Amino acid sequence: MTIPNSNEMEALEALIDRVGMFETIVALSVICGDKAEHIRHNWQDKVTAKQWDTASNVLANTAKMPTIQKL
Repeated sequence: MTIPNSNEMEALEALIDRVGMFETIVALSVICGDKAEHIRHNWQDKVTAKQWDTASNVLANTAKMPTIQKL
């Protein structure tokens, strides 16, 4: 696993500041779902696609938390 460098972390923080935590998490959830579909369709890798689906679902559920919706 690669940890984002300081420039990438600053860019992520700027995105959260601009659109909000809730919207950022929702966007990440959508991206994970899209990646799952891409992998499933183009690589026929059901295991990896399932992992991306799981990440999408975890993020979607996190976005539903009242605390997150207030940020």
